[in-house]
Amino acid sequence: VSNHGGRVLPGSAATADVLPEIADAVGDRVKILVDGGIRSGTDIFRALALGADAVMICRPFLISYYGGGTEGIVTYVEKLRAERYATWEWNYGKSPACTMLRRSRVDGCGLIEAYITVEHGLVSAVTFKGDFFSAEEPEALAARFVGHTPDRAGYTAALDGVETARYFAGLQADELIDILCEG
Repeated sequence: VSNHGGRVLPGSAATADVLPEIADAVGDRVKILVDGGIRSGTDIFRALALGADAVMICRPFLISYYGGGTEGIVTYVEKLRAERYATWEWNYGKSPACTMLRRSRVDGCGLIEAYITVEHGLVSAVTFKGDFFSAEEPEALAARFVGHTPDRAGYTAALDGVETARYFAGLQADELIDILCEG
């Protein structure tokens, strides 16, 4: 599916506008490749969600090559991969409830395992396990995450004003957020 040259032909339909109809018409009889308008990982996600089996990208690769040679291409591919799998829809949108495990061993504190359950795009439960040292049990801290988005902004809001070192020996809030985001 392509509108090659569509950027210069007034009235040409965008590939994303015609893709669902084409996918319905051909079913599983042929593989659908989309060309045109694919610039980011989110564009890749949308094309696949609309019925494409794969996408084709040219101009951004040429620009990346001319700007940075092989390293420019590698950087662009890494950007696409990160964006493709970082879309809200891919991770949380229509997916059923899921539990993510984030695990890290922290010097002076111990092993921290965070089981983060996400439903409808929001944290519905957090359980901390491990052999970490703490002055207080982490259940009260875990409850603060409920209702927040499972990302750096949500975790930061949940930990606003909390002294995390009381729950995880010597661990600062930003260090706990790093664990929750990256594990």
